[in-house]
Amino acid sequence: MRSAAVIGIILVSLGMLGCPEYRDEISEEALGRIDISPASLDFGWHEVGTTVSERVTVRNIGQGPLRIEPLFIDGSSEYTLEGGAGEQVLQPGKGFVVTVSFTPHQACDPEGQLFVDSDDPTRLNARVTLAGDAVLPILEISPSDWTFDDREIGCEQEQPFTLRNVGCAPLTLDGLEFVSTSDEMGFSHYFNEGTVLAPGATETVTVYYEPRDEQADTAFLQVFSDDPWNPVLQATVTGAAHLPPQVIDEYNQEFIRLADILWLVDDSGSMADFQASVDSNRTYFESQLGGYELDLHVETLNVGENLLSTASTMLSPPMTDQGGPMEGFLREEAGLQVFIVSDEDDQSAGDVQDHVQTLQSLKADPAHVNVSAVSGQANGCSDGQASAFPAPRLELAVTLSGGDSASICDPSWYPQLDAVSWLPGTWQDTFDLTQFPVEETIEVELNHVPVYVGWTFDGVYNAVVFEPDYTPGAGDLITISYNLLGTCDG
Repeated sequence: MRSAAVIGIILVSLGMLGCPEYRDEISEEALGRIDISPASLDFGWHEVGTTVSERVTVRNIGQGPLRIEPLFIDGSSEYTLEGGAGEQVLQPGKGFVVTVSFTPHQACDPEGQLFVDSDDPTRLNARVTLAGDAVLPILEISPSDWTFDDREIGCEQEQPFTLRNVGCAPLTLDGLEFVSTSDEMGFSHYFNEGTVLAPGATETVTVYYEPRDEQADTAFLQVFSDDPWNPVLQATVTGAAHLPPQVIDEYNQEFIRLADILWLVDDSGSMADFQASVDSNRTYFESQLGGYELDLHVETLNVGENLLSTASTMLSPPMTDQGGPMEGFLREEAGLQVFIVSDEDDQSAGDVQDHVQTLQSLKADPAHVNVSAVSGQANGCSDGQASAFPAPRLELAVTLSGGDSASICDPSWYPQLDAVSWLPGTWQDTFDLTQFPVEETIEVELNHVPVYVGWTFDGVYNAVVFEPDYTPGAGDLITISYNLLGTCDG
């Protein structure tokens, strides 16, 4: 009978254990429960490179054993973990401590989480939120590199570069430097050295590019700041251009001489004895000029004895201005001959040299201005019927200007005035281009032979100008080729 009773009790016990409700009650009471303290860590603001640490406690507050997986940190590398490396089982009431350290480097508000995985069914993926900030200015240049479009030479482009403080502390801009392989690139900005950028704030630097040749160009924009990781931050800028179409201008050098001739004839009473000689010689003189291939402006003025000052006055503003009596007389490309006829010396106030310099200033080349005189010359003269006084001032003007002198007492004084000697050679030393060139591409040929010296390009007049010793002769063919400046469309 005893044996049967024992067996019955065992069966009852086994039956109770097989009841699901009873089994769940027993298992829940025997489970481990995890507790993590603190639930989050905020390390606050710290200087770059410093390390601060906080402790995290993991405990089993349940009734049964608690299995803990190896702890790990996910997120920024600025957070590190000491301890909790292996799997372990905590008995009820037991725990351990790990250390989490924060060492700020470059990130603002770096994110991180400490994962504490266990077999606590209510907190399978427990975690500790990690927060911290670096007291750090960080400079960013955008774009960090730039290549300008390949456009035609002469077309200007520009590109702004943004300087931004992407750090967590104010940033000081200590200076800028622009290093370029040519002066075809430049830059501008509107802030001063020492400007402070708050976090997120920006300034702008603009790089300009105006290529003048096909050579590739490179520049480096360097920005100096108190960014501890990049105190000198650099952006690279490159560019290249291509030539627009070529233009060829051709010119045939014509044998044309241009001269503006001003006759100043003394009309005082003593000149009456020479008047017939003056009229005949001047008529013959002008007829002889007609035999040359000349383009002339001739004008005659009867004046008193202030000969040189009258010439200066009549050939200067306001006399030559629009509406003035000498409007249109002077031509820029023509030589100027002042022709004075008198039986007395010049009576003008002032130095002869000043009057001559005033006249010569009317032309780009003083050699293209001459003063010639028919007078009593240095010692005076007589033709047996009339006499002329010495004219040292007129003779000096002739000498200073490279003109010619003749005696008024000579019945035929024209032969002494060799027209060719004082008229300038051909004045076609300036050749206007039909379009605007890239100056570096201009090539000049004379009769199909390249010419490398003796000429320059005048950008103001858009013309090729030959030096006096290299001016093309009559009949020469001048060929000027060049590439156009870019149209810069688009």
